[in-house]
Amino acid sequence: ISLIIFISLVVNIYILQLNLYNFIILFQFILIFIILPFIASFDIIDSIISESKLDYTNTIVTTLDGERAISGSRDKTIKVWNLKTRKQMFTLRGHSDWVTTGAVTPDDKYLISGSRDKTIKVWNLKTRRELFTLSNHED
Repeated sequence: ISLIIFISLVVNIYILQLNLYNFIILFQFILIFIILPFIASFDIIDSIISESKLDYTNTIVTTLDGERAISGSRDKTIKVWNLKTRKQMFTLRGHSDWVTTGAVTPDDKYLISGSRDKTIKVWNLKTRRELFTLSNHED
């Protein structure tokens, strides 16, 4: 991604005939608001994984607002993490086998989890409660 940004900057300089001062401001903007947050998010997720011993994690998803990471594990639980503080916020329990997949709705209000117990559960992330279970999934 860094190469793409660099090429884009070079093209912009050539096309727009930016002077050195404008180039430095543009580069600082890209570095501060695009590159550093992108790199930092990976460091935070790596830190959460290593600190929590999530070596049995089957899935990790993030909320669209970028504030939380959600992991589903072989221990049948779903853990919700705060990416800013790098701390676990809460644990959701209800599956009777490994949690294998998860998705967050676009409004970040609900989590949908799938498990080897052949169920799909819908959770309210605000109330931290299971809303309902879809059962009898054959695969």
